[in-house]
Amino acid sequence: MGVIVNQSIKGSVYSYIGAAVGFVNTAVLFPEFFEPDQIGLVFLLISVGLLFAQFFGLGFSGVVVRLFPYFHDEKKGHNGFPFVMFSTAIVGIVLFLLTYYFVRPIIIEQNSHSQQFVEVVDLVIPIVIIEILFKILNSYASALLNSVIGTFYKEFILRLIISVFIVLFIFKIVDFQLFLYLYIAAQAVPLLALLIYLLRKGDLSLKPVSGFISADLKKSMFFTALVSIVVGLSATGYSYIDKYMINTMLDLSNTGVYTIAFFFGSIIGLPARSLAKIASIVIAKAWKENNSSEIRVIYSKSSLTQTVIGVFVFLGIMINIDSVILILGDKYVEGKMVIFFIGMASLIGLVFGVSAPVIANSTQYRMLSYMMFVFLIVVVITNYIFIPLYGISGAAFASVVSVLFYSLLKYLYVLSKFKMQPFSLHHLTVFGLGTVLYFVFYFFPEFSQNHFVNIIVKSVFFSILYLFLIYKLRVSVDINERLEATLAVIKSKLN
Repeated sequence: MGVIVNQSIKGSVYSYIGAAVGFVNTAVLFPEFFEPDQIGLVFLLISVGLLFAQFFGLGFSGVVVRLFPYFHDEKKGHNGFPFVMFSTAIVGIVLFLLTYYFVRPIIIEQNSHSQQFVEVVDLVIPIVIIEILFKILNSYASALLNSVIGTFYKEFILRLIISVFIVLFIFKIVDFQLFLYLYIAAQAVPLLALLIYLLRKGDLSLKPVSGFISADLKKSMFFTALVSIVVGLSATGYSYIDKYMINTMLDLSNTGVYTIAFFFGSIIGLPARSLAKIASIVIAKAWKENNSSEIRVIYSKSSLTQTVIGVFVFLGIMINIDSVILILGDKYVEGKMVIFFIGMASLIGLVFGVSAPVIANSTQYRMLSYMMFVFLIVVVITNYIFIPLYGISGAAFASVVSVLFYSLLKYLYVLSKFKMQPFSLHHLTVFGLGTVLYFVFYFFPEFSQNHFVNIIVKSVFFSILYLFLIYKLRVSVDINERLEATLAVIKSKLN
């Protein structure tokens, strides 16, 4: 257990430091020094590549996570598992290349108005190959109890390298075309690092072992992979398919503006990631012990905690949104409503708590994959309806509709199947408090002509008042305990 805790802490640290570097890159440097169509081109290529990779990875990363323990045996080279893993990856890559040959003309036709994208569309190929290999190696390293190395290189080192390339572009050492090639090439760094690490450990024996995989194990691998494809494609589709649809229906500039605005809105959902991982482990154990009362408590507390944090971050962005848009510049004015709607979608996801882990770790786990498949269909349909009507704001509104639909679907299923629901009057208290503070601070007087100063001052006052009232109203026992512990640490250092 100590290894897991240690890995979890290290992984969280790297993720948050990487998020800070990513924020500087995406929210500060890209809007300041790149044109919206250039930003759109970079992230469109990545989006298309990740969508392809999620499908043609053939769900094997899910197989690694769930079924590797059946193969685990260092003395026997893990019973040929690395050979099966790489064989599956090669099959996926070959299938992708064959498929790409046929769909490339369709992609070009759909994006014929974006000549910049058409000229470099084949850069999708290395992105897909790199991502397929990275995902299986990262899952494999995690199964061998080292989940940190992949996170370190993907979330931290890669973003630092991109920062260097951005600086080279800013000082005109490289032009945009070379920057684009460098950006794509940098995606291979985490893959190569993982490959070298596993080779040095001697965990990549490619010797096949015949007869080890029984008929039942083969069946389990197949269905696990199938579920993994659906779940992964749905999650990836929500994050990236809107950018592709925006470019096909609008243009690269709109894609670029949407990408930057989407980033700001999605910040609200960050706190849910680490909480969901921890909650999932505890919920899985509780299901195993048939402890439904503990699951009910976790479900309720996670919803309330995430609501308190989500409203805090959402309002922190919204009361400063005019200053944010002024900093980004006139080209990003349309992004204001995108930030609002994506923020709302992220907040909705937080409010409904850990309903997904509750279903995923129960005997009804397959139901979640069906729900996610429906969710992906709703994402596509709503984008198809709203983008032509309202542009990039329509794409963001489509996210609100899709996430609300998906969240209600999970909520109603858990309620009907397990007789659990996460909401209480404390939720109304948080939303009521948030509404009042929004109107108070949105019209807060400006302290300076410097927009950064205004954001800092307004955010400090808002944070103090919000946290003070949350504490005094005793909305959440967990939040109060955390605030008291933090204040105790501060006092001890001051004394």
